[in-house]
Amino acid sequence: GTSINAVSKYFIEAFNVVSMKIAVKATSPTDLHFINGRKYVISDPIKRAAFYNQCSDGKINLAYISGSNTVDRFSLASKIAGEFGVVKVPSGRYETSSTIWLGTQGQSYEFASDSYIVASSSFNDSYLVSWGCAAYELRDQDFPNSLGEDSAMTNSHIWGGVFDVKGKGGCVKLYHFKGFEIKGCTFYNAKTNGISVEAPGYELVLHNCYARNSFSGLKGNVAYNIQTSDCHFHDLISVNYSTGFRVYQSSGCLTRCHPWTAIKDFSEYYPDSIGFDIATSTGVVLTDCYSDTMQTHYKTGNQTKMIGCTALSSRKDVFPIDLYGDVNIIDNDKQGVVLIGCMFRCSGTTIVENSGSVAVTKIGCT
Repeated sequence: GTSINAVSKYFIEAFNVVSMKIAVKATSPTDLHFINGRKYVISDPIKRAAFYNQCSDGKINLAYISGSNTVDRFSLASKIAGEFGVVKVPSGRYETSSTIWLGTQGQSYEFASDSYIVASSSFNDSYLVSWGCAAYELRDQDFPNSLGEDSAMTNSHIWGGVFDVKGKGGCVKLYHFKGFEIKGCTFYNAKTNGISVEAPGYELVLHNCYARNSFSGLKGNVAYNIQTSDCHFHDLISVNYSTGFRVYQSSGCLTRCHPWTAIKDFSEYYPDSIGFDIATSTGVVLTDCYSDTMQTHYKTGNQTKMIGCTALSSRKDVFPIDLYGDVNIIDNDKQGVVLIGCMFRCSGTTIVENSGSVAVTKIGCT
């Protein structure tokens, strides 16, 4: 017969007990509860029931975490979740004036599809959200966690969420990771990068994400900025960013990725735009990627392989591409590019095949 408000009140009080590390004497074995591998003692039966009901899946719900601001709430939720724990972020708007730091102990975060992390008018920081588990070494060997069990630093994740930095910085930064997954995220209006994946770190799978810019005055921004190796990217979309995909490192795989600009509404982003900028990388494989209405569709690097990729530029009688010059499909300033089954449909197109010493190999391309 306890009301929802009463349960929420008790639940918050229970978290305060945990976060303040106040010792509460257990009166029976049923007073002991394990959440994410940690033992909590809550003697009041109503408080105990509320705490158990909200954490029965082992995940900490941000809705029941109080704090003076958004950064404090995420920080407290992460501390309670603990090493490799999971924080759930429900629907709502979470405004912040500074970077929200996540994952210091490898925690994962599951955002509702309509949970918005938004830069406030006073935001003045590099990134809206930054995930980095610098507390642990990145190595292949497992290491013991707080329970004395072997636990490799893998399988942490960020799922969902809308990150809107309002043209004031970057949306999301990921660094110091191993075996990570990001899916279902939206990156809005970045001045620098929609998402930046940086060293140290490797083995990221980034997929089913959407990056869109609806602000003027952000020319030079990048939707997906990749600065580390051995990662996989698939089913990603970039709209009205100066560069869709920039890859600095080697041995990455991009599949079904699609950058495009809407010239009619955002003509400032077409000049000097690049769909895929992988000129400084080695051994990158692009499969079924599609660049639409970018001034340079593919700027390739050393030993790049493109399979079934497409380039399209909108008709000149619809959008005035001729005002900006021809469209370059391949700008190979390194050497060794293989194109298999690619289709380039661009009016007024210049194909810069090679400026290195090895010719581009084309098999079944039109």
